[in-house]
Amino acid sequence: MLSTAPVGQECAVTSTPKAPDLTRPRAKPVDRKLLVCADESVFASGLDSLTTAGFRPARAGGWAEALSLYESLLPSTVLVDGAFLDGSGPRLCAALRRMSGRVEVPVLALCSGKRDVLRALEAGANDVVDKPLDWSIVNRRLSCLYREYQASVETTRLRGLLNDAHKAMVQTLDQAERQSLVDPLTGLPNRLRLDQVLQRALVRSQRLEGGVALLTVDLDRFSDVNETLGRRAGDGVLQQVAQRLSAELRHTRAHPGRRTGLSLAVRVGGDQFALMLTYGVSTEFLSSLAQALLDTLARPFSAGDTEVYLTASVGIAVAPADLADPGELLQHAETASYEAKRRGGGQFQVYSTSLNGAADFKLGMDRRLRAALERNELSLHYQPVVASESRRVLGVEALLRWEDPVNGRIPPGEFVPVAEETGLMTAIGAWVLGTACRQLKSWIDAGLPPIRMAVNVSRCQLERGDLASEVERVLAETSLDPDLLELELSERGALRSEPGIVSQIKRLKALGVRIVVDDFGTGQSAIAYLKQFPLDTLKIDRSFVMNTVGEGNDAVIVSAMVAMAHRLGLGVVAEGVETQPQLARMQEFGCEAIQGFLFSRPVPPDDFMAQVETHDGKPALRSAPHKDRAEP
Repeated sequence: MLSTAPVGQECAVTSTPKAPDLTRPRAKPVDRKLLVCADESVFASGLDSLTTAGFRPARAGGWAEALSLYESLLPSTVLVDGAFLDGSGPRLCAALRRMSGRVEVPVLALCSGKRDVLRALEAGANDVVDKPLDWSIVNRRLSCLYREYQASVETTRLRGLLNDAHKAMVQTLDQAERQSLVDPLTGLPNRLRLDQVLQRALVRSQRLEGGVALLTVDLDRFSDVNETLGRRAGDGVLQQVAQRLSAELRHTRAHPGRRTGLSLAVRVGGDQFALMLTYGVSTEFLSSLAQALLDTLARPFSAGDTEVYLTASVGIAVAPADLADPGELLQHAETASYEAKRRGGGQFQVYSTSLNGAADFKLGMDRRLRAALERNELSLHYQPVVASESRRVLGVEALLRWEDPVNGRIPPGEFVPVAEETGLMTAIGAWVLGTACRQLKSWIDAGLPPIRMAVNVSRCQLERGDLASEVERVLAETSLDPDLLELELSERGALRSEPGIVSQIKRLKALGVRIVVDDFGTGQSAIAYLKQFPLDTLKIDRSFVMNTVGEGNDAVIVSAMVAMAHRLGLGVVAEGVETQPQLARMQEFGCEAIQGFLFSRPVPPDDFMAQVETHDGKPALRSAPHKDRAEP
């Protein structure tokens, strides 16, 4: 037996089949040869030719020794004497095949006659060379087999790489698909996953017995948590909410009387969550579950060293037998939760078709309000802001009015929330701003000494991000001094700590207009606003002012508000002053400006001018203080 390999190269063979990993990339492919022969003369005749061709021959006396050499040489082709194939040759070829891994090492048989050729091919040889041997032909055949071997090794390696890449791509796509169905903050399934599961559940409910129910959980005033404690703390609270909802769902599934069915806790988005259930969806069971959700969410949440207390509004909707649209079921549940929130929050509401009336009312109001804006049915009334001691007119607030030709006067409390919810308040707010500024310019041109015009700003105007540009345009058109324009931001509505809103307010302040906090004291972040925003004036909400006569808590609070504002260099306006005792109390506290029915109700532009007179170049109210109440 003779083995050959390129000089200086090493090969390997195992007698116990141990397949070498031929798919690993090699630094440099090497042509290794193994010559297996029983006739020593064959070894001798081929030694010079093989050595000259760059191979190092080695000889073995039997097939077991050939396997041992194979283990040490790892040849790329094998030469076998055809006569050697008569006994153990087939076993040798089979063993070589088993040890070669995924790429079979080619075998070249050296044959004497047709019988050797048949035996060689039956044993598994890839090619044959007839004796007497011409070693130049042998080397040429070996080169061809080696090139085929190299191609097979490379093909196998590339196939392995492609398979690995395919597996990695499949894993990546699977992971991406899973991630697209999961909310990254809470780890709960997201809205997309809810739609998928709901769709299957609704189809199943139409074929089999059972029902599908959806409960939406909408946290009440959660934005206050973000504004007071920061978004990171708010995210932590949302994670705790998700954990409690999931725990309540697990408890529901484990209830002895509950039939097994699908159930899912989902974060729909923002501070809204949902629970989906199938089977056992009676109104009694769902009401009990909703109350359990309210109870678990009423327990305090941890936000660092602070305890946070929340309430939630829960809406319940059960899919009718013929419902196939997941979006419609979610809309029903959201309508119910909206009604629960409208009633004050901290409660649940079961959906019924009667709730659609509220939605229809909102849509109808929105259509009529848009038409009113086009038909100039909206108007502004003006209520003066008066110096508490001298009754001098310091400014005026523009208040929106709507006189509907069919339904008569519609209170702002009815149409303003609809306008804000539908986004129409942006267009209405722009109209109010332009109308009020033009009215002030008209009064000044008519001889009224300059006073300030206060205009209310809605949150949607700030969120659009172009309010500062709109104000700058109106001031340029009317040639008004920016210091005469006051923008009132309600603490309960427009004033928020969101970066976009903070940026807008700073841009407005840079124009020279004055920033006023309206309804001060009614929100949960009043003190934080004083150091965060560039403010000029605080307007104390009428709910505090009306109870200041006497020694109650409201009197103490208002007194503290006035003192704090003055220490911060801010002006103070008391809203809703209706009686002389209330006025006297505000004067006692040092409140310099008053707004309320005691001096004037909101009136049309001409009526406002009729009740103002000028003394020493300063405007003052002409009439005696008003005693009658009027609409706000």
